[in-house]
Amino acid sequence: MKKTTQDPEAFIKTLDPRLANVWRDLQEFSTLGNLAYQTDRKLQPNTFSEIMISILYRLVALTPENPVENAIRLGMMTFTASIFFRWRDMKQRQAYLDGSFRDALGKLRKASVQPPRTVVLWLLVLWEMNVQGDDCDEFLEWTCEVLRDMGISSWNGIREVLKKVTWIDCLFNTPGRRAFEPILVQLSRRPPEIEL
Repeated sequence: MKKTTQDPEAFIKTLDPRLANVWRDLQEFSTLGNLAYQTDRKLQPNTFSEIMISILYRLVALTPENPVENAIRLGMMTFTASIFFRWRDMKQRQAYLDGSFRDALGKLRKASVQPPRTVVLWLLVLWEMNVQGDDCDEFLEWTCEVLRDMGISSWNGIREVLKKVTWIDCLFNTPGRRAFEPILVQLSRRPPEIEL
């Protein structure tokens, strides 16, 4: 049985303080992005660029050996890169970042200590939403397991969890829904697992 804490705030306090600070900044930025969208205001391009550069620079400068911290670092990099690409209406992906994130998720899955399920779901949503091609199914079983454990069977249920982690709805709702609808259909067709 893998050890895990389910309180995201308590969990963040256990991370390297530099990583925890970036996490909090990314949460604040997401809150600001959601508020700007809801009030029909725009972030100034200079402010947006400064925040993106600050977050990415600090994440690139960190090289945690801990599989949990590394997965979270690469998840935040993927999230931030996705914001930047969507803001610029760019379709390309960064193969190196995607490959590093895939490797980090593989190590996280095997780690003896796990982050809260909400954080794991956030990482898996980022993966499913951003990867293209055959790699999409690499973590499908794990994703289904997390959804079953959390009792989530709809995109709205997933979204509610993601909003508690860090999420910018106007940027990620459509691609997230598109990525997860087939997974949710597949999950609904599977019989529940019986524990002996």
